Amino acid sequence: MSIGRFTELALAHGATRTRWPQHERVLYDRFAATPDGMAILADAERVDLFLDAWQPQADDAARVERIMDAARASGAAPGTETMPVPVFASSRPRYAAWLSTGFLASALLGFVLGFAQIDTVDDGPAYTELLLGNPSALEESL
Repeated sequence: MSIGRFTELALAHGATRTRWPQHERVLYDRFAATPDGMAILADAERVDLFLDAWQPQADDAARVERIMDAARASGAAPGTETMPVPVFASSRPRYAAWLSTGFLASALLGFVLGFAQIDTVDDGPAYTELLLGNPSALEESL
């Protein structure tokens, strides 16, 4: 329980104690009387007042009527409207095909180049020494 947590809760729930979750009200009681807590709650109260004062605007009857007239003029029967198809929807399969082709070409080219660089010399002992160290040192530890 810290002042940081108190700040987070004040920003999330506001300055009014009743808006806080029941299990966090102990923290509210603990910090609300401190000078830091009072400053945090004052900031939260300003935000609360601003948000509480906001009222949505009522629908403009003239605008609603214009929208309804435009819908009626389109000649579509109610419930038969169709959503427009996005332009990119038809190009998705082609785009996916090009991505798949590019991936396949890259994988095939990597396989061919890797296979062409294979050396006929047996590198097994060199890899063993690289991974495990000098073989004589390995035998000494056994």
